[in-house]
Amino acid sequence: VDDRRRPAPLGNHEHLAHFRRFSEPRPPKFGATITRRSDVDKRPGIEFRYPDASDVEADANPRDTGRARGNPKPRRMFNRASQVYVLLVVAILGVAVAIRSVDPFFVQALRLIAFDSYQLLGPAKYDPSLPVRIVDINEDSLAKVGQWPWPRTTIADLLTKLTAQGAAVVAFDILFSEPDRTSPEEALKAMPADEAKVIAPLIAGRPTHDEVLAKAVASAPSVLAMALGGRATPPPPTKAGFATAGDDPKLFVPSFPGATGNLPALDAAAHGIGSINWIPDRDQVVRRVPLIYRVGDQLVPTLPMEALRVAQNAGTYV
Repeated sequence: VDDRRRPAPLGNHEHLAHFRRFSEPRPPKFGATITRRSDVDKRPGIEFRYPDASDVEADANPRDTGRARGNPKPRRMFNRASQVYVLLVVAILGVAVAIRSVDPFFVQALRLIAFDSYQLLGPAKYDPSLPVRIVDINEDSLAKVGQWPWPRTTIADLLTKLTAQGAAVVAFDILFSEPDRTSPEEALKAMPADEAKVIAPLIAGRPTHDEVLAKAVASAPSVLAMALGGRATPPPPTKAGFATAGDDPKLFVPSFPGATGNLPALDAAAHGIGSINWIPDRDQVVRRVPLIYRVGDQLVPTLPMEALRVAQNAGTYV
């Protein structure tokens, strides 16, 4: 047997330490302390000491001893991270709510730029199956019918033809606030007296152009327009009622002091009257149109709303 593989012989004191190492129960790792035997009985060697209540309390509350033993516990680190995360989320939400409530101009500009970008990237496509048609007064129609304004009799013929072709409603975004100057009785006012005396008997008893248009408006599902403005006027005529619940909607809709309508005979014959006003954004671009306005204490629908109501043969806004 090779003697080099044998362990070196132990001395008396080393035998004592070796014996105690294997004979005494091993204490928990978190409470084990090592002291020199020479500090107890002046003899070389080591011994183990079990932890007492003070050691356990010191390990549970390391700050009470004046110094922390080891790294922070994972649960304590998790709680601290959770608190920081909650405070960060609350701070971000508070700043967002404050900015939205103040709504400064740069926030509005960013919102409008984003909206315009969406419209340019994905514009709505025209659907020919939609039941809406526009009769446009363009260069071609002016070249065919004549200069504007057209006689009210021409407007009446157009309304009659649209109704005969099955139009559910015809809405005019034109104001007829003054008498038709092409009507014969109005033309007489601009003629010399001797010529007017000759022509007056020829047109006596004939209906005026405005009366012809009023008759056509009354016989067709038509909606006329009115323009709201800053000049105070009596409330415009109403063609429908409003049924509301909850808060008064008059406090939340745009208001105007007055309105400019059509001739009284035309307003009385129309099935509906709607506003043609529009309110642009700060950059003078129209991106939205209110559905209801207010003149004084009276609610006024817009032209599209009145057209939809007349087409459905309804009498009240709910």
